[in-house]
Amino acid sequence: MKGTTEIRKVRCSFGHYYDGARFTECPHCRSMLYTPVITDEEKREIARLASVYVHGKEEKKTERPAGSRSISQRRKDNYFVTGWLVCIEGPDFGRCFPLYHGENALGRDANNAVCLERDEAVKTAVHCVIQYAYETASFYLVPEKDLPVFVNEVRLEAPVSIRTGDLIRVGSSLMEFVAFCVGDHKWNRQGERAEVHK
Repeated sequence: MKGTTEIRKVRCSFGHYYDGARFTECPHCRSMLYTPVITDEEKREIARLASVYVHGKEEKKTERPAGSRSISQRRKDNYFVTGWLVCIEGPDFGRCFPLYHGENALGRDANNAVCLERDEAVKTAVHCVIQYAYETASFYLVPEKDLPVFVNEVRLEAPVSIRTGDLIRVGSSLMEFVAFCVGDHKWNRQGERAEVHK
């Protein structure tokens, strides 16, 4: 028949159907803003964080977690920068926030690694937490219960692994995440002197 074109129906691994004659890869997956590839080890860490922060099963702690200490206390205790958040939209536009080992709280509290007290849309002392896991050199964004946090414009309902270039929206602040410690490139925890392994 004149003017007809061939349609080749293809199903991707996520169950989307598309025209294989027009597209070399699934256009639905390509258009999704946030589809992280997560290892089994990262899935286990996310599940652990979800049980602690999202489902309210608080782990028993004998002391305050390292990440919740003040920035000056963490520097004194030999904590080194593992990454940064760079504000690209909002009251702190252009400002850079260093992240450290362990928990890095984001919110209004002055002792947070990321203090957003100038952002009127951030109402709580701790709005969410960026967790750096030393063993896997991985970063996780953990939302506080019922508080809106977005990664690449997708609202989080549970902890998620984040990578360099991910955009995090808290209140009216949009921040780009940049990892420093990834893979084998991380600080040596042995002794006083920190070395970066490449």
